[in-house]
Parts: sequence; structure tokens; C-alpha cells
Amino acid sequence: MIKLANVLNVSLDYLLGRTDELGAVVMPGAMQLTDEEREILGRYHALRPDLKEAFWITLNALSGTPVDVSTKKKA
Repeated sequence: MIKLANVLNVSLDYLLGRTDELGAVVMPGAMQLTDEEREILGRYHALRPDLKEAFWITLNALSGTPVDVSTKKKA
């Protein structure tokens, strides 16, 4: 059940019907995302593959961090 809650990003109480609030799964050592960061991730996931590549190129240009577009990892 924990794995299912993690995949769905809900609390176990929500899965068990003990609350109507989704709750956020907190993984030990995991960073909590802000609403803005979640919105960015949602928009990224909705992009076509070619636009995801353009995103990485733009991110590289804005951050000054070399990014290998083929692997999306720091160069």
C-alpha cells in the first residue's frame, strides 16, 4: 500500500478512506516541491518530445550549467 500511495502521491489515510484530503507523501530525505515547481513539472510533462529538448537547451542557456541534451544530465 505504501508503494501505491507513493505512486499516486497521496497519504495512506486517503487510500484507506480515513480522510478526504489527499495529503502529500513525504519520503525520507525527499525535497518538498512548491506549487510553482509542481506547475513547472506538470507543464514539462505535457510537452511534446521536441519541445522537451528545446526546454533543456533553454535551461542550459539560462542556468549556465552544461546539459547534455541527449541524456538530460549535467555535462
